[in-house]
Amino acid sequence: MREFTVENNGVNTNLVYEVKEKETVDSVILGMMENNRITGLLSMTYTQMDTKKYLKYNITSKVTIEQFFERGVNKEKLTRCLSNILAAVSNAEDYMIELCDLIIDIKYIYVDIRNCDIDIICVPIAENKTDCNLEMFVKNIVFTSKFDQTENCDYVAKIISYLNSGAFSASEFKKVLDEILNGDERRNAPADNNPVIKREKQAEPVLPSETIVDASRLESLEERQVIPAVNIPQAPVVPVSQVKPEADKEKKEKKSLFGFLKKNKEPKTEKKPDKKAKGMSVPGMVIPGQESDIMVLQPEEPMVIPGSQLNPIQQQLQPRKQANYTQIDGNFGETTVLGIDGMGETTVLGLDSMESYRTRAYLIRIKNQEKKYIDKEIYRIGKENSFVDYFIGDNTAISRSHANVITKGMEYFIIDMNSKNHTYVNGIMIQPNVETKIEPGTTLRLADEEFVFNVE
Repeated sequence: MREFTVENNGVNTNLVYEVKEKETVDSVILGMMENNRITGLLSMTYTQMDTKKYLKYNITSKVTIEQFFERGVNKEKLTRCLSNILAAVSNAEDYMIELCDLIIDIKYIYVDIRNCDIDIICVPIAENKTDCNLEMFVKNIVFTSKFDQTENCDYVAKIISYLNSGAFSASEFKKVLDEILNGDERRNAPADNNPVIKREKQAEPVLPSETIVDASRLESLEERQVIPAVNIPQAPVVPVSQVKPEADKEKKEKKSLFGFLKKNKEPKTEKKPDKKAKGMSVPGMVIPGQESDIMVLQPEEPMVIPGSQLNPIQQQLQPRKQANYTQIDGNFGETTVLGIDGMGETTVLGLDSMESYRTRAYLIRIKNQEKKYIDKEIYRIGKENSFVDYFIGDNTAISRSHANVITKGMEYFIIDMNSKNHTYVNGIMIQPNVETKIEPGTTLRLADEEFVFNVE
């Protein structure tokens, strides 16, 4: 694997490859790269200082595929990136650049986070060419990626099915990706898209019996319906003599019903109190149906508790103290120990209850005192709203993906994401793609925007 270094050159961030003494620059590929803008390949500059030769690639405001996929992928991300990689390889072949001249590695393939455009590094060195297997590269991405489970993942099965078919072709695989991304409209267009069929459907005649209505016939029907309604004969009046027997019968039935109930109903008598129940009464307890006077329920000679200064009535009215008890652990966390009246003991908390006391890191934006908590292991800062966690849209000096704050246990780091205006820690510019540790109270500057990092 070829070794690269990163350098800051003004507002640009360059990936630099130093040509070794025994290596020879391929003049044909170099000429193709310098004289043409090949879509999908990273622009390159060839420089020489004394006897040293350098190949420089501008990676300003770009992130790698590895960084782009670190949080997981969805259908659009994966299919667009893979499709653009295959398109870049195809474009390179048109300029007589072979696959072995390209760096096919997720750490060195760069992507534009706005539209998933791909830039691949081409190294025009005749010796030590890379041995790349495009099929294995795609399989590694598909089999190691975390897919978004909130969407339909049937497309993953289609990709894996093709990769396992054993007949991998870059052009054919690109067609599979395009069909997944855009659907099957181009291959199986629906019949409604044919204008001739639409015109025939619109001009299809309708049977007269369904659309034409005979007005005269409708009028005659209305007359037939209205005239009888006016002359409808009155309902015959039923003589009262005929109705009376039924009413009397119903009345008699009601009387007989109530009479039956009245006849069979037992006379209401006052229920005498049960002596046994009365004897079982507990002093101080109110029983429904009995008088609640405590004095009536007291025994004739109240019992006095030895050593007690309370009179019998106060003794009976005095509430009993609840005994101590312990809640046994039933897989619901730690045991809670309670004392008399719920006081006097300490509630034992488990480890889960201590989560709320964990330290929380945050950033304070000096410009407006805005406070943002760092709630992810990889916290992205920039002005691409669809990609970052902390969106800064009112400062054009901030890059789309400017910097990331990395959380590792109780330690925090910041990494510059090849930003155009760089990242500074306590006034010192940090190297792109290099983790720099930050402590509470550290002053961060992204371009010309200042922040304070702290922990609470």
